[in-house]
Amino acid sequence: MHNKLSLDRRKLMNITLDNDFSNDSLIYQLLKNKTLDSYIKILDKTKVHLKSNSIIKKGYLTAKEQFIDIVNNTIGYIDYDFFFLGKYKKIIIENIFSYKENNEYIFSKNYWGDNTHIPYFNYNIKRLVITGFYNNLKTLTTISQEINFLLKNNNIVLKKVNLNLEEDVDILYNFLKLLAICNSNNYCSIYLFSEFNTSVNKIQHMYKLNSDKSKEICLKQYITQWELILKNYYTKKDALSCILV
Repeated sequence: MHNKLSLDRRKLMNITLDNDFSNDSLIYQLLKNKTLDSYIKILDKTKVHLKSNSIIKKGYLTAKEQFIDIVNNTIGYIDYDFFFLGKYKKIIIENIFSYKENNEYIFSKNYWGDNTHIPYFNYNIKRLVITGFYNNLKTLTTISQEINFLLKNNNIVLKKVNLNLEEDVDILYNFLKLLAICNSNNYCSIYLFSEFNTSVNKIQHMYKLNSDKSKEICLKQYITQWELILKNYYTKKDALSCILV
């Protein structure tokens, strides 16, 4: 299994470098860092057949080409909407591709270049992007009155949010964009996207700690960084919100 994974990763690297993908360097880095391994392990071999008027002459994409195409366009979508991420963009995108939920569309056989699939990809990319943010809010609102006040002040009732509803996804997505632009180029912006439970697991594995101790350490980190996030938000939101309209 390990040899097959390494071989498939190498094939995907070659596809990335041999084709004209706009985000090839970042895709190559994600492959090299093994960020995309969980996807690669379950890639099938089904080709994506294209319409006769497609610019791709052979008329189809292999499963690996389709995978890289969707990853490339997902990065492009994030880069366009979150143009202000600054020096922490690569770390944030790596976090987004590490989410274990709401990523099924990455295996889709819908061709990105077919305009009929635009609503499908728009919704699913947004849902993926807010996954860590949403999960973090569920954790942090149990211990932080400041974050609860933040949500209440923005008319967000977390327990009623349904990520299967496009309207709810859009509300959280736009709110995340506002928080992120207010924290552009600040280290704390990573904590809008870095999923709490994943961080707990990393600390537990890295330092050989038990689950409770790892969670305690992470909570301190996240609360400290979110205090900075909120400070920047309240200072800058009025001036920057107009940029996102």
